[in-house]
Amino acid sequence: LVPHTAIPDDTALWFNYDWPKALKAGAEATGKPYSGEFDFVKTEMLWPTTHMVAPASQPASQALGINRRLTLEWVAWAHTAGAFMMLTFVIVIVHVYLTTTGHTPTAHIQSMVTSWEGLHEDPPVKA
Repeated sequence: LVPHTAIPDDTALWFNYDWPKALKAGAEATGKPYSGEFDFVKTEMLWPTTHMVAPASQPASQALGINRRLTLEWVAWAHTAGAFMMLTFVIVIVHVYLTTTGHTPTAHIQSMVTSWEGLHEDPPVKA
């Protein structure tokens, strides 16, 4: 049986610690039959105490296979450089795009160089 454990309601085991209610709700949710009777059996679980523990003579980063040069300071500098490059790229692309939005692709560039922008008048409308 799978007990209903965590969703906060009247039948959740971790909210009311009522095994019969939690088992009944779990059986209904999974579609498994439940007679209303249950019991506990003695079980054992083994947890190795050496899991992910480095020897005292070896730094944890080396035991985990992490390069010594990959320090938090290096990661911070790499992220800062990446952010700077992305910002520079966006600024350059936006400026290049905006310079090509004139009536011709070079109209805005020409006005920056010559300090003069010609005005375009619409042709007169015939009535």
